[in-house]
Amino acid sequence: MSDDFHFADDGVRNAVYFVEDDSRPPTHHETNEALALLG
Repeated sequence: MSDDFHFADDGVRNAVYFVEDDSRPPTHHETNEALALLG
């Protein structure tokens, strides 16, 4: 599978990158902000 994705929407791209980042657990505030971007 290719890693070359072309997202049609910046909000979706940001949400995918947010979920993909496993360097640390997200804060409650960060999670709410990410969900708001999709909404």
